[in-house]
Amino acid sequence: MHTLAISIYVVVSYLFFIGQYTILSGIGGPILNVFTLTLFFLIIITNPKTHIYWLILHSITGTGLLMMEYFHPNLINEVYNSEFEHFFDIGFKHFMTLLFMYFIASFVMRTYITEKKLAVHQTESAKQMNSELEHVNSDKSKLLSIIGHDLRGPLNSIASFFEMIDFDDLTVEERDQFIDRIKVLTNNSIHLLDNLLNWASFDSKSAELETINVQEILLDTVNLIEAVASKKEIKIKLTSSAKYNAIADAQMLQTVVRNLLGNAIKFSHPGGIIEVQSTNHLGAIFIKVKDYGIGIPEDRKQGIFSSFVKSTPGTDSETGVGLGLVLCSDFIKAMNGSISFTSTENLGTEFVLKLPQG
Repeated sequence: MHTLAISIYVVVSYLFFIGQYTILSGIGGPILNVFTLTLFFLIIITNPKTHIYWLILHSITGTGLLMMEYFHPNLINEVYNSEFEHFFDIGFKHFMTLLFMYFIASFVMRTYITEKKLAVHQTESAKQMNSELEHVNSDKSKLLSIIGHDLRGPLNSIASFFEMIDFDDLTVEERDQFIDRIKVLTNNSIHLLDNLLNWASFDSKSAELETINVQEILLDTVNLIEAVASKKEIKIKLTSSAKYNAIADAQMLQTVVRNLLGNAIKFSHPGGIIEVQSTNHLGAIFIKVKDYGIGIPEDRKQGIFSSFVKSTPGTDSETGVGLGLVLCSDFIKAMNGSISFTSTENLGTEFVLKLPQG
């Protein structure tokens, strides 16, 4: 249909301009210049591969008209009665031709710019989508690695310890050591599973923000984790006020504080102290978790909240998978807050949470 329409346009327009050329003074009139618009319009609406054919056809037609007038001048009708009329008609047709070409060229250029912007936007969207897919695939690979190695390892150890407990030649002291070790591995596995489930099901839109009492959250979390701290004879010192309220998700905040305390215990020396404090300033609530342990090396500070950071062993050879701080960062952002830290190697680390005051 498109090809037929173009063919009809070519036949009609060429016949029209040939007729107008003979009627309106031939080379002395404006038609030869106006005839150029036919080629210009064809170049715009047709496939670039056909442009050379239109150029050849246009050149042959124009040359044929000139030769016809040269050899048969009697076929050309002179219509101008005066020199002024001749110049005025030529000038007017020339101006209209330029105006038409200007508007067409402007339209083509605007269309080109719009298409280019759209192409750039689509390219950027595709790059962003590819980046997100790579991130998802990386997280998926890490999740499978955690399940396949970091979770299976402790479970295999627990099974081995249970087999050893059945040995008749074990002393009571050795049996108690195995049982204590099983408890530690079990608690670590539960903590790991909890983080894995939270990480896998996390959705920033799922945060249920409400006004909560910060002291209650901190007290509950400290009570939950004190048993772990006591095994390394670590004391947790809590300083908070009952009047501090924050706008947050209670479960998310407890998960964040529990992970920060777990890290503080992991990297504190036996017999150490961990300080937990809440304050308010300029319409915000600040929660600080500070330890005096081994600190964070300079080369590990960058990207510490990334899922690509590998966990390091604790002071008692505790293991981890590096998911805790990822969860903390994601959860705090979902609650319209922020997380930061300062750390000096061999002196300790302090994490600071900032949340909107309730």
